[in-house]
Amino acid sequence: MIFSKIVDKFTSKKTSFNTDLDKRYSQFVYNKNYQKLEDKYYDEMNRIENLWSVLYNLKDYTGPNAIQYEKLCLSNIETYKKIVEYCDFYKVPHWSCVPAYKRLSMLHEKRGNYEQALQVCLDAIFIGAVNEYGDNNGKKMYGRLARMIRKSGYTPTSEIIQILKQEGISL
Repeated sequence: MIFSKIVDKFTSKKTSFNTDLDKRYSQFVYNKNYQKLEDKYYDEMNRIENLWSVLYNLKDYTGPNAIQYEKLCLSNIETYKKIVEYCDFYKVPHWSCVPAYKRLSMLHEKRGNYEQALQVCLDAIFIGAVNEYGDNNGKKMYGRLARMIRKSGYTPTSEIIQILKQEGISL
């Protein structure tokens, strides 16, 4: 609903919106199914951010709380993927900052599951969720991927090496 409120404020001005993109945004933002997904996404995202500090302070990355946390991250990622489907359908851009990818990758890293953390990074990059809050250069997830490759001992494919090179990151 946050995005919806921004659009409401923007479109409430006495301005003519005749472009195709404006029409698509209007259809997109006022879609009830999308609004439910957006509400769920932000609720989960806020819980993810708040609960990470609890896990971190407890240093409990494998217990029942960590397992529930992992499920919450996976649910949030699935919700985000559904939002991306709506964005693609309406041909509107989707945001590239999805904390659940970062936190899930960090959880796997803390567990020593570097290959799983690496896979989370690849999934995030593939869907375009490469930024983190406060990240203006858009390379945080690429850097995280490179670090997981080094930690896991994984031999990256030529495609992965090329992706990292395009972002100015070497292994």
